[in-house]
Amino acid sequence: MGEPDEVIAAVCPRDTICIGQSTTIYTSGTGGTPPYTYLWTNGQTNSSFSVNPDTTTVYTVQATDANGCVSGNFHTTIFVYPPLSLDFDVSDFSVCKGDPVLLTMYPNGGNSHYIYTLDNGNTISNPGTYYTSGTIKETIKVILTDNCGTPSAFDTMTINILPLPEFTFQPDITNGCEPLEVHFNSISSNPNLNYSWNFGDSNENSNLSGKPNPTHTYNESGIFNVQLIAKNDSGCTNSLTVNNLINVYQNPTAKFVADPGVINNVKPIINFTNYSNDATSYEWYFGDNDSSNVENPSHTYNINTDKYNVMLIAETIYGCKDTITQNIFVKESLTFYAPTAFTPDDDGINDIWKIGATGIDNSNFELYIFDRWGEIIFSTTDYKKGWDGKAKNKKTAENGAYTWVARFKDINGDSYEKLGSFILYR
Repeated sequence: MGEPDEVIAAVCPRDTICIGQSTTIYTSGTGGTPPYTYLWTNGQTNSSFSVNPDTTTVYTVQATDANGCVSGNFHTTIFVYPPLSLDFDVSDFSVCKGDPVLLTMYPNGGNSHYIYTLDNGNTISNPGTYYTSGTIKETIKVILTDNCGTPSAFDTMTINILPLPEFTFQPDITNGCEPLEVHFNSISSNPNLNYSWNFGDSNENSNLSGKPNPTHTYNESGIFNVQLIAKNDSGCTNSLTVNNLINVYQNPTAKFVADPGVINNVKPIINFTNYSNDATSYEWYFGDNDSSNVENPSHTYNINTDKYNVMLIAETIYGCKDTITQNIFVKESLTFYAPTAFTPDDDGINDIWKIGATGIDNSNFELYIFDRWGEIIFSTTDYKKGWDGKAKNKKTAENGAYTWVARFKDINGDSYEKLGSFILYR
């Protein structure tokens, strides 16, 4: 018989683990005469067993067969990722309270699948943003881990927290009718703050930087938020917004129609129809020292002038008012009367024939009286002047019938022509 083959111990291939992890190493014999026994440099005699080294470790084994033949040394290496370490930088070592800081991490070790966790348990990316919340100084702590359980590492950094400006503000009035002028007063122990206001409306003058106590006019109705932003010498800003602070009430719209729009001494009554919007109470002033608070009044004028100025004041429940005025013109009614007889006998009774009239424009008046032959025996351009019964030659006119024609305009410019006849007798 020939000699047995050389005894060989085959081992597992190399492996890589994280600190704290375990792996199994194993061997198997070939050649020689089975069965085999094994001896590892760490004293193990099993063909396989679990290891969890903290650092990279080489494991060596020998196999011995049934005839006592011993193999050479066979090796396997378990690589262990190095411990984690962390350094990080901040974008600024002095920031305003609540402002963000950019963190840039420089990790090392582990299996490179890094996880960054803040002290509050929130994870952060690299680079990542950290929002400050301290008052004077704040220590930022970042904890580094990987996804295979390598013991964590951390780094800390302390930054200075600059204070925010402290202030408040107060308006002198919070509600009223449009347009509403409001005086705002900022209140702060720091006299060097730079202010920026937002009054919440569409007024072009709604942003007044640098004015601690501005005056603002609200030209439209509505409910408005007011914001004040202040910056201190350190460049830190703070804002204060008061919601629904200013309530501007809508004004009513006063409107009315007078029927009729022109009056005379025959029909001196006017009915007023109120078309006002958004009002709840009304005050009427009729221009003749009389007034009313009825919504749709009627008024009778005792005519003593050529026009009356009517005023309506419409008012809301908040006291907002609108006023409208309108002239009511007096159109004197035309009256015309011509006598049908007169007796010019100088007895002081019915000695003059003349018309009686009202509403005539005396600058546009002509009167002609004709005898029975159609000859003009009297004329005048003054309707207040009459005929005394004498002809042009100053002779006494004969008894009989006479005709007349009057052409004139009334005070409103309308033209008229009237004619008739009368009897003269003595």
